[in-house]
Amino acid sequence: MTDSRIPADLPDHIQHYIDGAFVDSVDGDTFDVLDPVTNKTYTTAAAGKKADIELAVAAAKRAFDEGPWPRMLPRERSRVLHRIADLVESRDARLAELESYDSGLPITQALGQARRAAENFRFFSPI
Repeated sequence: MTDSRIPADLPDHIQHYIDGAFVDSVDGDTFDVLDPVTNKTYTTAAAGKKADIELAVAAAKRAFDEGPWPRMLPRERSRVLHRIADLVESRDARLAELESYDSGLPITQALGQARRAAENFRFFSPI
């Protein structure tokens, strides 16, 4: 018998996303991610520490300094941010389902957060 409140396709392990790749923590450390209802582990996550943060900051700085973003025209940046907002909106129910399961938030509140995330991308768009 399966638990109907558990979202389908949960990852077995959550990694960091650094420099365009999913990676484990530098030291390999993880922590358990708990179901807020049962307090049982449902996955593990890479435990970010100083070394991981330093790699992420260096990658972000390099991407900003050497990547296309600082040379884009405002309208090009706006298109990117609006596309992200569209993608978040198109997946709002799934994002809400995952957030509700992970944090124990009521689904309506989690859905509001997903929709607000999309609005934030539009708000901070330069055009």
